[in-house]
Amino acid sequence: MKVFAATADRQGERESDFCWTIEGELVTFPVECDADRYGGGIDGGCGCMRAMAGMTSQTATTTFRVVDLEVTMHEFRDLVLGTLQEGGWPVDDDIATKMAEEVADAAAVFTAGPVLERRGDDIQPR
Repeated sequence: MKVFAATADRQGERESDFCWTIEGELVTFPVECDADRYGGGIDGGCGCMRAMAGMTSQTATTTFRVVDLEVTMHEFRDLVLGTLQEGGWPVDDDIATKMAEEVADAAAVFTAGPVLERRGDDIQPR
């Protein structure tokens, strides 16, 4: 199935770029705070509206790409659940399933390889 993986490729094209993840680690949508949504906007100080969250490093990046991963949706959901639990988030199977499905649905519309970015609710080629 298609999912997202962190990359440092094309970092710096936006002044608000950052990449604290491990190259190639799987990423998911982060929990968004109110600071960017109701204050600073997409390029605000927090960065949660323009980033993806690393599932291994528990850090974030503004650049990522689609990769084909040899896992089932159930296996990917388990990876998401484990990541959230390791990060100390109060989650259950339903939340992890929803997050895994959101990533898979978003990744499915892209081909593997090109660098992508997130701008609020939109994911687009960099």
